[in-house]
Amino acid sequence: MPGANRLPYGGKYNRRPEWADRIVKRSKRHAHSLVSFAARMGIDLVKLIDISDPAGQVAAAHDLMHADSIWRGLDSETGHSVFLPNGTVVGKGEDGLPRLMDYASSGFPYGKTPVRGVNIGNWLVAEFWMDPGYNQPLNDHAINAPYPNAIVDEWTAGQYSPYRYQEEVFKGHYESWFSRNEMRKIAQAGFNHVRLPIGFWAFGETNRGNEPYRTFNQYSKLIEACGWAREFGLKVWIDLHGVPGSQNGFDNSGRSGPIEWTNDPDNISRTKYAFSRLVKTFNGPEWQGTVTAFEAINEPQGHNARVLRELQNDYYPYSLGVVKDNAPSRLQVTHDAFITPKAWENYYSKSDAKKVILDTHQYFIYSDSEHDADDSVRIREVCALRGSLARSAQHYATIVGEMSVCAPQGDNGKHRDLPAGKFHFTRPADQYRYSKRYMAFLAWNFRTQQAVFEQRGNGWIAWAWKNKAFRDWSVTDGIADGWWPKNTAEYDNNPLGGDVDAVCRQVGA
Repeated sequence: MPGANRLPYGGKYNRRPEWADRIVKRSKRHAHSLVSFAARMGIDLVKLIDISDPAGQVAAAHDLMHADSIWRGLDSETGHSVFLPNGTVVGKGEDGLPRLMDYASSGFPYGKTPVRGVNIGNWLVAEFWMDPGYNQPLNDHAINAPYPNAIVDEWTAGQYSPYRYQEEVFKGHYESWFSRNEMRKIAQAGFNHVRLPIGFWAFGETNRGNEPYRTFNQYSKLIEACGWAREFGLKVWIDLHGVPGSQNGFDNSGRSGPIEWTNDPDNISRTKYAFSRLVKTFNGPEWQGTVTAFEAINEPQGHNARVLRELQNDYYPYSLGVVKDNAPSRLQVTHDAFITPKAWENYYSKSDAKKVILDTHQYFIYSDSEHDADDSVRIREVCALRGSLARSAQHYATIVGEMSVCAPQGDNGKHRDLPAGKFHFTRPADQYRYSKRYMAFLAWNFRTQQAVFEQRGNGWIAWAWKNKAFRDWSVTDGIADGWWPKNTAEYDNNPLGGDVDAVCRQVGA
């Protein structure tokens, strides 16, 4: 939320006693004093505060920002309230790790070794924009569709497709889109992580009769993919990408349109069930050192007040508890819900912060200003994240869990204002999909993001390994044409220089 440097706490109770109402009113001027006093009496006052609209949330955040110290929650080990001076930045030890963190037991030294990963998008969760050849046969065989090409996501695929035909198309896609050989190529290309998205509907028992989601063999393919990753020495984040009712209204949630995740308590219950199943599936010793983290939910829309309240008051604490209780050596991944990493700095208690990775998704293509920006402006926007990522990394390992290097208008030649000569492409121009000038921008963009995300944050996971519709989103195409590094040695040798600030000075940032 604009202007807030930590997540405001809201209440989950619709009714409260009159004395609590009086306390809430007085807390506008004396928020910290009252919370501290209540905590000493054993009352968790912040859970009684009901902030029902975004403006009220911002106001509450402003009150907390100017308090002398901040309530961080209840320490899970002692049960006592934890307070830190406002503005506290958790210091780093001699090894460079924030002192609150203890990540090595997960199987990967997050915060010490940069994450270099890739998302396996459009595999077990359909994202038809990445491959029109995937849903076109479904649309050609649609039944009772209200208009042509109505199948745009998992929901509409089940709504308008004959069951057997959809099963044939989806299972064929699962076999052809990603395979053991693809996982081997990822390891050979210098990556150390894969992020595997999956939807709640992979568990058939979570589906309701009025929902058209269909369960095929997504769950067994997820297990198979984790086995491939283990074979080739890759680390895995398992990502609950879609939940009942949709957490963001995007097609990648399973259903594009309204955000209805919080409309029905049953949606939350089914989300919890799916996440718990995933954790309990991969909590065994055979997955230790391979499956290192579980992402509780992908891209929840935190600007929706009801979604934000559910995350902060219930679902994020629940999901962390599931990981701690069932897979204590693994980590929970918290998405920043689009309200910036800064908002979450003091959300988790001191002991809980040791078990959390913060995921933030950074794209530079969607706003109106970005749509018509020159390349140098886009690169400076990347560099502008140095401060916020560095600060967040002092609280949690902070990973950019989705990123891309394309320009919103593609290879149109209009916005190419970076100097030529930094990157070289030796084949004849007609042997490339894109112009050499555009590929130079793609390479420059990646190398800047790599420097910023690794040296100020703790790494990145590209979206995505494959994209047949927009090849400048496709890591496999980037490796083939030379605008993406092809091995570890190339990752470690940035043509723009080794220091992130020097990299950014080249575009005046």
